[in-house]
Formats: sequence, structure tokens, C-alpha cells
Amino acid sequence: MKKYLIEDLVTFDAHLMTLTHLDQTTELTTNESELLQMVLDGMATKAAVIQQVWGSKGLVVTDSSYHQLVRSVRSRLEEHGISGALIKTLPRQGLKFLGSAQALTDAPVPAAERGLADLDEAADEASRGPLAQHEPPSAPPAGRARNWRRTLRFVERALLAGLVVWVGLVTWKMISINDRFPWLTGHFGIHTHAHVSPRSAGLKLLASIGVRPGPGERVYEISRNGDRWLAICAGARHSSDERCTTYSTRDLTTS
Repeated sequence: MKKYLIEDLVTFDAHLMTLTHLDQTTELTTNESELLQMVLDGMATKAAVIQQVWGSKGLVVTDSSYHQLVRSVRSRLEEHGISGALIKTLPRQGLKFLGSAQALTDAPVPAAERGLADLDEAADEASRGPLAQHEPPSAPPAGRARNWRRTLRFVERALLAGLVVWVGLVTWKMISINDRFPWLTGHFGIHTHAHVSPRSAGLKLLASIGVRPGPGERVYEISRNGDRWLAICAGARHSSDERCTTYSTRDLTTS
């Protein structure tokens, strides 16, 4: 498709169907572009225009469509400062463009314009070059796998911390029991113990077999795996001199 320079002002691109002058560009319809190209190429009869614009597409139109299209093309030229009267209707001949129109299809780019274009391209490359050379490599994006690993590590640490606390509490409890009942932990593996109050049911069970704690003696209730014992301890508390006598509550309740 051709390009035309109209009146040394406006560039008509038949391929893009545009009129361009400085920074102003007007888009043409297909019919407007075809008519303008026919007029710029030479004399265009009404019959030829109707056949080219509509007949080749299988359309049948009246003369009013033809005249309306001519007025529309003239108006487009006037938008860019070119008189629409330059498209002249000659009786019994057709349409003729009376202005200057230069085909630019095979025209070489002027040396001055080519030089400016080369300078612009070189400037663009120079501006991009240092940036491309000195731009640090972008850090790889954190993927889902990294997030999952981070989450798993957090969960593992939380579970480990909880386990350490639990083990510490159990160890402290067992140490406390071992300090108080070294002989019991060695023989029975004590799980829980409690000091028996003077009014507890444990003392009543001991009384049922005629056993009563003496002065200075202490009574403890001990449980392990569902079994329960009553221990009467004498001697210095929390020392190796402490001696205890145990009674199974199961035996006491069946006696």
C-alpha cells in the first residue's frame, strides 16, 4: 500500500488508513481511504468509484451514497488544513485532485532524517546499556516450597519446645517424689501422691484395721496405675531417716 505527501503537509497512509500532520492523526474509514487513493492516483469517474468502493463488495448504492462519501473525504482533508475544494468534480469526467500529491512508496528516507533516526537509536541504546550492565540480578521470588519449609520448621520448633517443657515438668515432679519417698519410687514407680488430711477416708480405712498414726507420723495417699496405697511415715521429712509403712487400700476395703 502506498503513502502520499499531500500539499507538502499531510501524509496519507493507505495501509493504515490515516491522515497525519505533525502530532495530529485522523483515522479514515475503508471507503474514505479507497476514494482518496483513487483521486490521488489520477482521474476517478463516478462509475469507477462506485464499482471500487461498493460494487467489488457486492453492494448496490445510489448516487447519494457517492456524493456523501465525496463530502466526507473533503471534510477529512480540511481537518488538517487542506482545502476540500482541491477535490474537484469535473462534469462528465469525474473527480480530480487539483493540489500536489507525491507518492512516497519507493522514496528513500532523506539523509538528514536517517541521520536523526540513527542518533535517536544510538541514544536509546546508550541509555539502556549502562542500566543493563549495572542492574543487579533480581532476587528469585520466594516460592510456595520455601514458604512451606519455613512453616514446617516453625511447627517443628514449637513442638520441640513444648516437648522440652513437658519433659522438664515430669522430671521435676519425679525428682520431687523421689526426694520425699526414695523407697517408694524404687519399688513402686510412684505416679502421684497426696498428704492425707486428718478427716480423710484414708485414716478411716486405717482405723478399721486398728492402725492409727502416732505423734509426728505423716500419712500419704499414693496411686499407681489405678492401685492406691496409704503410707504412714516417721522420721525426718525428706531425708534418708524417713521410714514408711504402706497399706494397700484394696486389702483394707476387702478386710
